[in-house]
Amino acid sequence: MSKTAITSAGMEYLARMPNLIILTLSNTAVDDSAVATLKQCKQLEQLVLTKTNISRDQGEELRAALPHLKYFHLP
Repeated sequence: MSKTAITSAGMEYLARMPNLIILTLSNTAVDDSAVATLKQCKQLEQLVLTKTNISRDQGEELRAALPHLKYFHLP
């Protein structure tokens, strides 16, 4: 999903993908309002949020909510 026009509003679709394990949202307009939806992606193992509008605080909250996360990047 990197470098696409996806926004936080478009994230609802991802929450309906129970086998999603790798997600890169770099260089997108995704912001803190997407965190609630991303928290539903409990199987995520890798999540990259470089150059998004997700704050450090929300990113850390998200990281804590995803039990299988092995790699997380939010500069």
